Amino acid sequence: MGYEQQAKSYLEWEKQNIVIQRPPGTAISLEWKKDHYVGTIQQIVLEYDPKIVLLSKSSQPIHPELHQAILRLDQGRLQLKADDILDLEGRLHFLRRIGYRLTNLTARQMVYMATTPTSITDQIGQTTIKKQNHFYGEIDRR
Repeated sequence: MGYEQQAKSYLEWEKQNIVIQRPPGTAISLEWKKDHYVGTIQQIVLEYDPKIVLLSKSSQPIHPELHQAILRLDQGRLQLKADDILDLEGRLHFLRRIGYRLTNLTARQMVYMATTPTSITDQIGQTTIKKQNHFYGEIDRR
């Protein structure tokens, strides 16, 4: 299967699954440490601070040609860049969005995240994220 067909298949899957997200998600392309990933961001505490997001990204970088095919087919796709100092290994991360940049939460945002319970459903749909005091997500598979 060529990159164009892989991109079409991925975008079809994404379109079907992004509607499951609560709160609603936005499809993204992410650059981190010169690699590219696909995924979504969700503004998880919009009433408190719209800059706090849950990043749900591919576990591994995608091939550059696949990345380009996705951008060609989804021309309005939000393109973000994450600070290189972030540890984005794995799939789910609580971050701060500033324009087209993803970075660490501020101390005030971390305190809020640690003390305010929230449930979030990512694009897989079966995963509920419950914030913990260590500022990472605990995954509860239902």
